[in-house]
Amino acid sequence: MAVTFSAGLDATRTGASLKTKEGIDPFFSRDSLRSTSGMYLAGQDPRQPLLSPAVCADMTGFPPLLLQVGTNDAPRRGVEAGELVVEGSCGSGSVV
Repeated sequence: MAVTFSAGLDATRTGASLKTKEGIDPFFSRDSLRSTSGMYLAGQDPRQPLLSPAVCADMTGFPPLLLQVGTNDAPRRGVEAGELVVEGSCGSGSVV
């Protein structure tokens, strides 16, 4: 089992929570994530499955995961209501 805390599962940074939690999340903001994402990605396409597994990877057969996020975490995409929402292929949508 893998355990994560406020994991970055969507390097595309297109989730609605970045907007709805703006100014509420005590640590992350859209601007800070844009800055650090730029350094982390180093010019790579954020839609690669390894960089955005919550929205671009096929998680079929993946081992159990415990994904924890705070109520006010801005980068929540992929983790909703205690479930991993895997959109796969950058948008197809399934719950694991």
